[in-house]
Amino acid sequence: MNFAKNLYFYSIAVTQNPYINPFLHTYSSPDPELNSGQLVIVPFGKKSSPGVVYQKLPSPDLSKPIKQIIQDLDYRIPDYYLDWLEWISAYYQTPAKQIWSSFLIGGLDKPSRAKIDTWLSINPSPLDPRSLNPDQAQVFDQINQSDQPFHLINGITGSGKTEVYIKLAKQALTQQKSALLLVPEINLTRQLISRITPYFDKCLIYHSRLTPAQRRGYYQYLFSNQNPVLILGTRSALLTPIPKLGLIVIDEEHDPSYKQTSHPKYQTKVIAAKLTRLTKGKLVLGSATPAIDTSFLVDNNKIIPHLLTKRATNLPMPEITLIDLGQSKQNISPELTQAIATQLKADKQSLLFINSRGTARSQICEKCHQTVVCPNCGLSLSFHQDSFSLHCHYCEFQISPNRPCQFCSSGKYRLVGFGTKQIESEIATRFPQAKILRLDRDNTKQNSLEDLVDQLNQADIIIGTQMVAKGWDLPRLSLVGVLLADQLWQIPEYTSNERAYNLLVQVIGRSGRHHQPGKVYIQTYYPDHPLLRDVINHDYQNLLTSELALRQRFRYPPYYYLLKINFKARQAKTAWQHAINTRNQLLKNPKLITSEVLTLKRQENRLIQYQLLIRAHSRSELLKLIPTLPSSSNFELDPISLL
Repeated sequence: MNFAKNLYFYSIAVTQNPYINPFLHTYSSPDPELNSGQLVIVPFGKKSSPGVVYQKLPSPDLSKPIKQIIQDLDYRIPDYYLDWLEWISAYYQTPAKQIWSSFLIGGLDKPSRAKIDTWLSINPSPLDPRSLNPDQAQVFDQINQSDQPFHLINGITGSGKTEVYIKLAKQALTQQKSALLLVPEINLTRQLISRITPYFDKCLIYHSRLTPAQRRGYYQYLFSNQNPVLILGTRSALLTPIPKLGLIVIDEEHDPSYKQTSHPKYQTKVIAAKLTRLTKGKLVLGSATPAIDTSFLVDNNKIIPHLLTKRATNLPMPEITLIDLGQSKQNISPELTQAIATQLKADKQSLLFINSRGTARSQICEKCHQTVVCPNCGLSLSFHQDSFSLHCHYCEFQISPNRPCQFCSSGKYRLVGFGTKQIESEIATRFPQAKILRLDRDNTKQNSLEDLVDQLNQADIIIGTQMVAKGWDLPRLSLVGVLLADQLWQIPEYTSNERAYNLLVQVIGRSGRHHQPGKVYIQTYYPDHPLLRDVINHDYQNLLTSELALRQRFRYPPYYYLLKINFKARQAKTAWQHAINTRNQLLKNPKLITSEVLTLKRQENRLIQYQLLIRAHSRSELLKLIPTLPSSSNFELDPISLL
């Protein structure tokens, strides 16, 4: 095969490569000076795709056709990202093409028509940061002067962690380093913007609700402007090419939203730690309720802890009252009803937390007592009065509640439990003059972030699910009611106690942050539950000690590594046989602990799914296992949910 003498050859990662191996391809170019990290457009199949130059090839394999690079975009990715993305691919056993597709977007060769102010906040006259109180200043100085890369700010709700983040970001920019501040939920981004951007001349915003044009504008800004930048966003912002990265802050680091559950399935703080090492920067985790695995690393001197034990306003933590639901048949107890009325008279805000959407949690047949379940997922369907339908909150399947029972063909049902819509209806009846806002997945999808923050501040009574517990700072809020705390720890997950404690502490912490001490009412059928004792006593250490003992006993993280394997097929017998064959093979390896075949449920496209859970002391043993799995299976390393 003949090539012109003035052509040069490069090994290139093609971002749209649909194959697992190889992920590097050879292309030619008349340019002899393409450097590693250079972004190009290359032909791939019948279309074009972005690609990233890895290295120049002095002796390419000329026995196969070699296509020529279409366009040099004149953009370059920092070298540390090449090493980082390869590491993610190996650590999570994910095809590199999935990593690159998450890291780069298409259309970078096209101009962006997005308005710059939709993804870039510009403030021509930034304010000077507020003075830190002595506790905050001590934490800042300790982190700033430390030569260690990993830090945890363990500060109670309202202790002023955000002010420390601002000072750290300012310091990074002064040192000509970029800073990235992450929040777990899109809905929190707008509030963080309003609190942080007044102190900076500009700030980039990145999250999944940006349009393709806005994303192109964001990327093109990063590539064309090699000066340090401040970026606020959700976990996806970490997988973008940030120049001169020196600081990563992960706020509410305990939140499960930081675990990516679709490919590539990564844990944000884990890949952030690797990137921090490559950039020789600092990673700061922040939480009032650190994750168990984070506290384990603190105890083993892998992360440096910094405590903030007082609220920035010097107000005490809220007074907590337990309401025994065994003595009350009402969804909202008389004590809580009276407390809400008192808050309304004082023009104060109340928040009611219930961890269930819809009007009722499930519908049960009165004849055979079977719960109506989703045909796709096998999970109970929730009743929604406003649309008069049963919804699956997992796959969005919907049916009429008047259909004959799928088990006995009866048509008589009763509703069990209650959700946010039922509580909204009851509150509207009891307090017709109050401004009520329901905050859950059903009514926030269409709201802009700006509208959501405005509605939260104006509401008299907020009714919500887990969304309301995550980092909101509401000046008028002085009363929190938890309507059925028992739901939180009755989930069949090894992390259920940890998540229940985190949610309760976080939602309690929304109360009384500004002007006067707050009050909290927790309704429960188990007022003597040990978890509630830890919450009332603010005894995180007792929770940590008991949880670590349980996880060591039952062989869960952080003492063991986990691998979840799913087997899917249209026929239950086929999926079952694949699972059994794999389990029998794995039982021969004494370094692996293999569960029974678990979890029969229907999934998308009506596939039947069976599941295996594999434990190992060494993560390398799980990595060795993955290439041997049958093609009919899919897997997740380090799962935080076993459902």
